[in-house]
Amino acid sequence: MSEEFDALKRSRARAYLESVRDLRYTLDALQDEIEMERKAMQPKGMRFDRIGGCSSAYADAIPDGVARLEAMAARYVDAERAYIEAADGAHAAIAAAKSPKGASILLRRYLLGKQWCEVAADVGCSKSTAQRLHDEALLDVYDAMPFEWRIPRQPAI
Repeated sequence: MSEEFDALKRSRARAYLESVRDLRYTLDALQDEIEMERKAMQPKGMRFDRIGGCSSAYADAIPDGVARLEAMAARYVDAERAYIEAADGAHAAIAAAKSPKGASILLRRYLLGKQWCEVAADVGCSKSTAQRLHDEALLDVYDAMPFEWRIPRQPAI
């Protein structure tokens, strides 16, 4: 029973940390969208065959582009605020890990988004050792992570 429950705890802790990592990916995607919109608003050229008036078929393109950029910036600010709050909570949960090496592995894997080979090289151990330390540290994270991510009914002891 204990091994099964530990596997469940690891699964919930992994899901929590992956949700924080996904918030970061969402933030990066929003930043890319903003950059694409900015590039789309740069000057494309000008027609000189008409004197006076607007030669564009869509005269409100710049004001509409600015409005889209402002809306994107507002979404970005909201997403960034959510990520910062989630990352602070994840940092606190990771800091609760008993093993400093395990905490370092979790930090690199989930908050920095590194691959297993990079994580193992940074920490100075093999990939299999890094994964074992990762699994042990996830149990410590489970005890410190927010309650809404935990298993609703823990078995009575």
